[in-house]
Amino acid sequence: MKTTLHIMLVIHIIWMSHLSGATFVVIDTLDSGPGTLRNAMILANNQTGTDTILFQIPGTNLHTIYPNSGLPQIIDPSGVLIDGFSQTGAVSGNTPPATIVLKVALDGTNAGASHGLFIRSKYNTIQGLAIMNFKRDGIRIEGSPEGTAYNTIYSNFIGTDPSGTSAQGNGTNQLSLWAGVNVIVVPALDDVARTAYQNYIYNNLISKNFAIGISIANCPPGDVYETFVTGNYVGTDITGIQALGNLHCGIYIGEGAHDNVIDKNTISGNAFEGISITGFEEAEIITYNNLIEENIIGLDVHLSPLPNGKDGINIGEYYGTQYHGGYAINNIVGPNNIIAENGDTGVRIWEHPKNNWNGDGNRITKNSIYHNHTLGIDLDDAGVNMNDASDSDMGANQEHNFPNILSAIFVNGQTTITGTIDNTPLQNIVELFKSASDPTGHGEGKTYILQTVPDQLGNWTVITTVLNPGDTVTATATDTLNMNTSEFSANVAVIDQSTGIDARSSQTAAFDMMQNYPNPFNNGTLLTYCLPKRSPVDIRIYNDLGKEVHHTVYKQKETGIHQEYWNGKDQDGYFLPSGIYFFRVITDSFMKMKKMVLLK
Repeated sequence: MKTTLHIMLVIHIIWMSHLSGATFVVIDTLDSGPGTLRNAMILANNQTGTDTILFQIPGTNLHTIYPNSGLPQIIDPSGVLIDGFSQTGAVSGNTPPATIVLKVALDGTNAGASHGLFIRSKYNTIQGLAIMNFKRDGIRIEGSPEGTAYNTIYSNFIGTDPSGTSAQGNGTNQLSLWAGVNVIVVPALDDVARTAYQNYIYNNLISKNFAIGISIANCPPGDVYETFVTGNYVGTDITGIQALGNLHCGIYIGEGAHDNVIDKNTISGNAFEGISITGFEEAEIITYNNLIEENIIGLDVHLSPLPNGKDGINIGEYYGTQYHGGYAINNIVGPNNIIAENGDTGVRIWEHPKNNWNGDGNRITKNSIYHNHTLGIDLDDAGVNMNDASDSDMGANQEHNFPNILSAIFVNGQTTITGTIDNTPLQNIVELFKSASDPTGHGEGKTYILQTVPDQLGNWTVITTVLNPGDTVTATATDTLNMNTSEFSANVAVIDQSTGIDARSSQTAAFDMMQNYPNPFNNGTLLTYCLPKRSPVDIRIYNDLGKEVHHTVYKQKETGIHQEYWNGKDQDGYFLPSGIYFFRVITDSFMKMKKMVLLK
């Protein structure tokens, strides 16, 4: 994982290398001739060493350059720095983009069918420019046989006016899916592989483009990888508060692009997904190993609602074209993303029916996911996928079973959460969350609490101090072998049983038994009871005809709260049919019975 410090170090190294090249100064907004940007780019391409293009156009007001055709491709193998911050009055901002002041704009209104800036070499830095109204990509980083790498796109406004408040989108020729910034390898007629790798898109405002904010895509035998997208506003205005959404998704990763990192961005207000990651089914091209961490997706910078129109993150689909590609595996969402208020699902994973593996291994871990229009996590675009015995089904992430939280009991400031999971023989990591209620009753996990590893039977118990009576909890499970993450489990309320405990002696004040949970149930349920003294305990289960079907416990139990798990089987280990059952708890001094419902 590349950190912000690492990115800044790379930028610094690139800047230092400019000492070996020439410096060209832009003093005019005309499109050609001495002192123009076009002329400086031509000279830089023909000059050895890493060059610098500075702006010293007279006056402190905004200066807009209107190219009459596409600007020269940037092809100098030693690279060039095009520095809009060198213009008088410009202010270079560190994170976030809201602190930037720009004084130079490139406006493609008259440039015909062209990109704003077109990079096909290494070691280039573009900074401090507003790039707007081009008919194709705002900035295009296109793979070359030599490798298009180590390029930095830093602190630009791409798709807005120089104030960062109004729409001036690139990609206005909507016959293709252009982007504000497009990192791409295109089909090679000469069958020579092209690559684009280790490019940096850092601290930009990238909004209102047709169709995508940032696109990272590949066409094998080429390869696109290790693109680092950090600290950008994608889909908002300069304040990070108002929507200026890109017309499709905020960020797209597709067609085999891999090992890219999307971190610390605000990705909100876009018309479709915040982030889309998808492969290409027709050629079975797999998009994999991409990391999405520490982003705000669906909220503004103050965490007020600013939804993307569709999913916060979609793995396997691209709604901009209703394209269902699948073939996205082993991607990681988390930790520390905030994914909320989006117009559909928080995180959706879809698998193409062509096989049963092309949507697997996608891990969703330690995020805050809440108040999305449908589910927090949805596997296979099918609503809640109920658990199946031994987790034998297929689909996205193998439709991995979610945990069953059996109880969450609050006593004297501590909450004991007990649960189980049925997906033997896989080992799991269970993550627990304080939930924000979902209409389905499953998730969403707003506040990550902790994780635990179930025992060999799938049972687990944790204790936390961060919950209070009335809170609800939910959980996900991720198998440690394949990294398939489940949907969120059913929500379970935290029950206050402090009133049944004498705070001075920690002794239960009276015998009691609680309603089993869950009820109704299908795979198993938890029976909870309290003892005021050490007692022999006998628990028996009867069907609705009064016939005993299971004898659970008969032994001495200490004072306190106890829980017994019943798996819905009879005494011989066979699953019982749906119906009404009764469980009875008997001690040497007390007896009580409650009704429960088994639904298959």
